[in-house]
Amino acid sequence: MAQDDKREEFLAAHIWEHRVVLVLGDDEEDSTFYTKQLEAFDALTDVRKGWQQRHLVLYACASSDDEGRVRDHTQEADAARSLSVEECKAVRERVAHDLRARQRRSRAGVILIGKDGGTKLAQTTVLSSTELFELIDSMPMRQSEMRQQER
Repeated sequence: MAQDDKREEFLAAHIWEHRVVLVLGDDEEDSTFYTKQLEAFDALTDVRKGWQQRHLVLYACASSDDEGRVRDHTQEADAARSLSVEECKAVRERVAHDLRARQRRSRAGVILIGKDGGTKLAQTTVLSSTELFELIDSMPMRQSEMRQQER
């Protein structure tokens, strides 16, 4: 399998179905960010329902040399699985340019990839679930989904 295909493989299953949130750490300094970001996403008691309503899947990779995890919030009960070191590297390669282009200083951060496969957010500061939900809810595709749910 070509390297480009491998990088895109993790995303292909989500196009037009899910929004993907990536939380990436990289080294000792960035592991603090990684931990704080995951805690921020879990801070709200009703967070699972919000993630499910917005069709979110979370990929978390602490560092280049560690395994990661995927939490699929789109199912009735959260589905979780581990990511191999190789899968984490492929995820990291897919989005590394987004962080560097937008922040120019770190390979750790949080990234939102829309249902269309485009990067909607890339930042190196902690993002709360509330901020994430507000960002997604302001997007035209999400507004259309909300109108359809009201019917």
